[in-house]
Amino acid sequence: MAPSTTTPAGVAPVKVTVTPADGARGVEPAASVTVSATGGQVRDVVVTDRSGAHVPGTVKDGAWTPQRRLGLDSTYSVRSVVSLSDGTSQTASSSFRTLKPATTAKYTLLPSDDTVGVGMPAIVQLASAVKTPQQRAEVERNVEITTVPAVEGSWGWLDDRQLMWRPKDY
Repeated sequence: MAPSTTTPAGVAPVKVTVTPADGARGVEPAASVTVSATGGQVRDVVVTDRSGAHVPGTVKDGAWTPQRRLGLDSTYSVRSVVSLSDGTSQTASSSFRTLKPATTAKYTLLPSDDTVGVGMPAIVQLASAVKTPQQRAEVERNVEITTVPAVEGSWGWLDDRQLMWRPKDY
């Protein structure tokens, strides 16, 4: 199914290209959505999930980037608005589905109550080994720690299954 568009009467439609393409499957959850227009200017891009909820993100130069990774094995709809030279606008709509992973990471948080004191690290205990530097970097990018008050800290690997976060200063 090609992206659907709505163009004002009497105005030649512009060519709008949305990436990922309409109906795409297996899209990487960290992917951005790019909208380009030949003969028009991309003004807005809105991405919604299956329930119609707006997915937070930013638009710059026609590329919408999510504030957080999109969900796995999820369907998203894209609606873009393109300004035409005569001051009117054209919309384009499409949808895509993110990838369904062959395996997923299983983990436990230590301590299990999710709250630690100043001397206790927060530890993510993974069920399977994370062996390569690339895999470890990917895990670190996708795990988030929130401290109250805000505290600077960093990740460190105890072994190939335990990722630990400690504050910079005691």
